[in-house]
Amino acid sequence: MAILLLSEEYIRQNATGSEVIDYRVYYPHIIACQDLYLDDLIGIDFKNSLLSKYENQTLNPFEEQLMIYIKQMLLKRVEASTNDFLTYRGRSKGVQTSSGNDSTTAQRQDVGAIYNLLNEYADKYRDYVCKYIIKNKSEFPLYEGSCSDGECEVEFDIYTYGL
Repeated sequence: MAILLLSEEYIRQNATGSEVIDYRVYYPHIIACQDLYLDDLIGIDFKNSLLSKYENQTLNPFEEQLMIYIKQMLLKRVEASTNDFLTYRGRSKGVQTSSGNDSTTAQRQDVGAIYNLLNEYADKYRDYVCKYIIKNKSEFPLYEGSCSDGECEVEFDIYTYGL
């Protein structure tokens, strides 16, 4: 079974969705996002090492902080990929937005706007991951990813977020 960084409890506490979340909707997207985004960003060996340490609860403080950024980036990517499932429901009248007991036809541009916003957040957390790795490169000897100094746009230090 795959090691998942985003548990059902983590999603319930940190996702932007306000309704009851069915973890079965998220599960395949979590696996896909971990593979698609982390392999390129931090490298396969480093990813596997982090996942193993995460599962065994043996992360050092630098890795714990890095995980905070990675988990937030993945959460926003997963939310963007499941946006249609969580906000809009397929009904006999087509895709509908739900608000209480009422529903109205969803506009495709609304779905797209939410998708774009969530991906903007994910991109910002990706920048945090890169900046943190670059600043603390000596702490991550297995890192072989795609971060470079010129690609990160984060201008401020928030490296204690979540600790």
